[in-house]
Amino acid sequence: MLEIIKEFFSSNIGQSLSIAGLIAIATQLLTARGRLGWSVTHQHFYQLPNPNGGANIPVRTQEIWVQNTGRAAIDGVEVTLNYQPQHYEIWSPRKFTPDILPNDRLALTFPSLAGKEFFRISIIDTRGVELPNVLSVRWGNGQGKRLPMRPMRVFPRSVLIAFACVSLIGTTTVFYFFLKVGLRLYVLGP
Repeated sequence: MLEIIKEFFSSNIGQSLSIAGLIAIATQLLTARGRLGWSVTHQHFYQLPNPNGGANIPVRTQEIWVQNTGRAAIDGVEVTLNYQPQHYEIWSPRKFTPDILPNDRLALTFPSLAGKEFFRISIIDTRGVELPNVLSVRWGNGQGKRLPMRPMRVFPRSVLIAFACVSLIGTTTVFYFFLKVGLRLYVLGP
């Protein structure tokens, strides 16, 4: 069996098919695509003292983060909330179209989102009610993916470069090991 494989890859047809296959795989991996990700980055509840006396004023805040995690631009991003909040703002400011759907759902439509670009929907409410839930985040080619978010330490650039170098050395070592094993098997034969 190993002899047949060696003979196939030694022939012009085998080499041509191998190169064509590798190019097809590389093209699929390297083609720029858009990917839509979203998350609710935080929610807070405050009890502010009422300056006129009486009961405290309940204040709820929430922030929804939406990003194109891919490299290609995406069109027609739509964020749907289960109802219209008391007040919301889009950061960084950009053009969008709010639409009230049946059952008082709120759909915010954004014309496009460039690669690696993001925006936030900041919501605040003082009525003491729960803030709206995100029903869907989608774009022209499908659904957005909900991403888990949490605060994370930001390391200095030198630490990140050192980590990248160690990872590169490890990957190269593993690749070298498999190459040596493959050559040893090829030379020794069946």
